[in-house]
Amino acid sequence: MKEIKITNYKKVYAPHIISIADEQLGEGYLQLSTLEDVSSFSERFLNVAVNEKEEVLGFSFGSIVTQSFLTGEMGIPAEKLHVVCKDAKKIGVFKTVAVKKNATKMGIGARLTTDLIEKMKREKAEVICSLLGRLPME
Repeated sequence: MKEIKITNYKKVYAPHIISIADEQLGEGYLQLSTLEDVSSFSERFLNVAVNEKEEVLGFSFGSIVTQSFLTGEMGIPAEKLHVVCKDAKKIGVFKTVAVKKNATKMGIGARLTTDLIEKMKREKAEVICSLLGRLPME
């Protein structure tokens, strides 16, 4: 199997990440401004899977938020939050994991997910969850 590494976002990866998002999640799901915004915050994570030629094969995006962010900015009704999220001060949220169509079935999505969980743990997320549904990344 070819060598695949999980690394942090670099501007040079942007067009490839957007292409994967368009292919797997729908045209316009992800914008360049979102990538730049995400990469500038310490508690937002944008991980990229690349091969030995630095070709982008997939990406994952998540952040650490508060309950008030989920119910306020994200518009999730408080009664819909899981009970563990209601008591947590730092909530790790998976927003997106996507892999290029011709790179599936290689464990890349699993590695991106594992790396994201580890980063959230290091940043002291008390709870880690995934948002169901397909919300545009704004």
